Amino acid sequence: MKCQVLFDWLSFSVLSTDDPQKVITDILKLDADIFDELGYGRNGYRNCLHYDHISVYYNGREGTEKNGGGNEFMGVCVSMSGSGCRTYEQLGGNVLDLAIDVYRTDGVNLTRLDVACDDKDGAFDMDELIRYYNEKRIRSGCRKRQIVQCNDGEYAPARTIYIGSRKSDLCFRFYDKAKEHFDPKDDPDGYNSHWIRVEMQARHEVAENIIQHIYTGLLESRSIGESVAEILGGHIQMIELDDSNISRCSISRWWLDFLETVKGVKVTAKEEKEHIFERKLRWFYNSIVPLASALVSGIGERNMLELMQMGYTRRSKAQDTMLKTYKGFGIHDLGEKVSKKIMHRLYEQWKRRIGLTDCGLLDDVPLPA
Repeated sequence: MKCQVLFDWLSFSVLSTDDPQKVITDILKLDADIFDELGYGRNGYRNCLHYDHISVYYNGREGTEKNGGGNEFMGVCVSMSGSGCRTYEQLGGNVLDLAIDVYRTDGVNLTRLDVACDDKDGAFDMDELIRYYNEKRIRSGCRKRQIVQCNDGEYAPARTIYIGSRKSDLCFRFYDKAKEHFDPKDDPDGYNSHWIRVEMQARHEVAENIIQHIYTGLLESRSIGESVAEILGGHIQMIELDDSNISRCSISRWWLDFLETVKGVKVTAKEEKEHIFERKLRWFYNSIVPLASALVSGIGERNMLELMQMGYTRRSKAQDTMLKTYKGFGIHDLGEKVSKKIMHRLYEQWKRRIGLTDCGLLDDVPLPA
């Protein structure tokens, strides 16, 4: 497929309740127990429940004399970054369905929506876009324009073009996603591959208008790609300088061809993202393995095994969910009861192998409180 469409940010505020757990269970349709309390908030909220880039803010500050007083009810705010959207999909959710539910629910306000179009097959030419930018051949109602290039001199530069202010209610980004996603030293082929992202960042009423247009299109049997292409083409045109009046200049063929590839997208994509289990495993390998080796040398293999067995009984709901949603985990599909049996069997086999007969291994080992 030449192009993919996905949602890369979703934020909304729920004004009908101040209970974050109710929002998690009733709107996100997730288990509230997997979220951890961070102990701090942002944007006027004192507290936050968080799970792998999905943040649920609550306990908003009331007005004070310094900021004009008042007692505005802030409700609960949910913010899912691009990584949070991918986490939500790994947990079985659908970001488009969630955005539509938010739009259709009274007392819930959509505050930010990012829609991305990914080209990995050469339909979009970044060099051509930069040439059009330099020649002032981009027609748009968004007046502010900016090009950013990051180059350390050793690798091909990462380039981004902004159409519209990043602080406004509508902004477009065109950038080399491959050069953002891949490390040039670890994966030079990925870094130099063709992966261009065209992204719309919308806030407040503009975000609601976009999801309304997409939702209406689905009801009228238009594909997700057709609706997104209409929005893109309606706000930005790459033009030929064939008329003295820029509003009458014709649209360039290559831009129309790209929009046609977007129109061909039937459903939203689920971009591959490194699972939280894999990130934890890499962190453990890089940061904890040396310490674990020292601990084994200090307390012995048998005591370390006992610690592992104790840790199994103290796992959090979030850690259990991490295992259940990780497809690479060998016993994922066997269920928790079978998982416990396998863990117990391995534990007993290890005890027999090392000649262990009792379980009081840690009596003489100081443990943290």
